[in-house]
Amino acid sequence: STQTVPNITLIYDPRFQTWMKYDQPFDAPANVDGTIYYGGPSTGVVYTWPSGNTDNGSAITAYWKSKDFIGTDLFIEKDYSNLNVIAKTQSGSNLDLTYTINTSSAVSYNISLTDTNGNSFVRNNYSLPYGKFGTFFNFQFGNNDGDALFEVYAIRFDYKPRPWRVLP
Repeated sequence: STQTVPNITLIYDPRFQTWMKYDQPFDAPANVDGTIYYGGPSTGVVYTWPSGNTDNGSAITAYWKSKDFIGTDLFIEKDYSNLNVIAKTQSGSNLDLTYTINTSSAVSYNISLTDTNGNSFVRNNYSLPYGKFGTFFNFQFGNNDGDALFEVYAIRFDYKPRPWRVLP
């Protein structure tokens, strides 16, 4: 009605074939050890169900993990060369990024989301060390700082296929 920002969430429930209306900002609910956390679409705040909207200055670790990517051929190894990220500029915030090759060699690094040149986006190009090869590739990004927002718009990784060989 008179709101200038969204103040309801409508979720379609296929069991009852109807729309359910939630009048609190109820985005991205997650059950963590019996406690339900959810986000506000216009406030950038994490809430706890049934009430509460502050982390009291403590960090609430938030992250997102991708599936395992296999490229164009499951049976061909790839030489992975770089990882590119585009994220929203957030003064005083950072992004923790971890990539994993063949589900065993996790490597983490940190991207500052602060920009002093007035850009709306932070672009980060990361060269993987030479010799990083495997069949599967996944990545995880998140933040473990208190009151520090992050938004990721795109992630890309590059690879070159290796010659076929019998895999152990």
